[in-house]
Amino acid sequence: MEEIVEQVIDAYGGVPAVQARFEYASPMAVYNWRSRGLPKSLLVEIHLDTNIPLVNLQKGVTPKAA
Repeated sequence: MEEIVEQVIDAYGGVPAVQARFEYASPMAVYNWRSRGLPKSLLVEIHLDTNIPLVNLQKGVTPKAA
């Protein structure tokens, strides 16, 4: 999971660029991706922005506990 999160952050040009793209008030929202995974609701936007395959992006989503 961590590898794909880093790939996404790098594709945007770093944490500040991701923060600006998704209009987060704090960079902590992006840093939290490293432990919580990518937000499932943003996968399509990330795919369209970065051309990273959706199959790969889904590996960065933390499964919900049962």
